[in-house]
Amino acid sequence: MAAQEGWNPGIHDAQTFFEADPAGFVGVSVENDLIGGGAIVRHNEKFGFMGLFLVAPEHRGQGIGRKLWYARRNLLLDRLAPGASIGMDGVSAMVDFYREGGFVPQYISSRFQTEAAPNLSVHDPNVTPTGEDDFESVREFDGRCFPGERVGYLLAWLRQPDVHQYVYRREDGKIGGFGTLRPCLLGWKIGPLFAETPDIARSLIGVLISAVNGEQVSIDVPSTNPVAQELCRSLGMSEVFQCTRMYFGPKPVYQASLIYGLTSFELG
Repeated sequence: MAAQEGWNPGIHDAQTFFEADPAGFVGVSVENDLIGGGAIVRHNEKFGFMGLFLVAPEHRGQGIGRKLWYARRNLLLDRLAPGASIGMDGVSAMVDFYREGGFVPQYISSRFQTEAAPNLSVHDPNVTPTGEDDFESVREFDGRCFPGERVGYLLAWLRQPDVHQYVYRREDGKIGGFGTLRPCLLGWKIGPLFAETPDIARSLIGVLISAVNGEQVSIDVPSTNPVAQELCRSLGMSEVFQCTRMYFGPKPVYQASLIYGLTSFELG
């Protein structure tokens, strides 16, 4: 269904998302046929995420989507601690609807896209493939870029098949950033891309792109890090799509300046 909507999901997204939170998905059926659904993923007790909200076109305009959306919100609130926050990335046409349900718009994220041109590829000896021994360092870095721990999601993401994953190693041996490139129905998507500096982000992007030279690559960049958006523009990437990040409950705290590419619009 996501593919039919033009969302270009990752080839392994279904299994990866399910492993992140097996209880984090609900659906609506008519006469035993699944006609819609969405994610209500609990990343930790203080933060959840609503994504993948879909109803089949032939069943829209009947109130089914509204009932499903509010049921999802309430089910997720029941899975979180009192005072927790819920995030979502909504398309522009739905922002007013989500606002009615208590979500407050915070910022815009833009999808930048490019063909993996040879001039974008780089070789940087500080960028190396992510190894099993890197998980704790990656987990710590990820915690600076996200509202609390998300171990289930992170483990599933790092272990999915066919991905290209790299870390940037500083001179002191610590990680200064990391990035993942996953295969999609059309081309590839970078995400997450977290880095301490624009130069580190540039190196990671270049190495990731070099892994799939000549194929389409996209990355979702939040406006809370204008340096990241300017980096994409300087690389000749085109802005092709936007979503609005919205929160229900308190606005989470994390280091937005480290985020050069979101993990996914679907689960945050």
